[in-house]
Amino acid sequence: MPKNSGFVLDRSVPQGSPLSPSLYNLFMDEFGEMVSAIPRYVADFPAELFADGVLVTAKTSTGLQALLDIASKWTNDRRMIWNTKKVKSTSNKASDVRALRKAS
Repeated sequence: MPKNSGFVLDRSVPQGSPLSPSLYNLFMDEFGEMVSAIPRYVADFPAELFADGVLVTAKTSTGLQALLDIASKWTNDRRMIWNTKKVKSTSNKASDVRALRKAS
């Protein structure tokens, strides 16, 4: 009897799988709906989902924190982890830039 050459995959899709784009879209659709439900005074376009990434935008640092809280809850509920090596933050407000410099 031949040995099993399979592997265990708890969460994830193998890199390069033809199913990856479809599964990503199905899985992330709910996240997109959740962040899109926030008021427009927080963000005009709160999230963009593409390839294997997510871009969240907000008009204020408070609004951004609200979006990040939603993202954190969503991933925790699904036993997921964001790849923090890919997380970036930027702002065009001088007060936010100063706050980000102090935090780093």
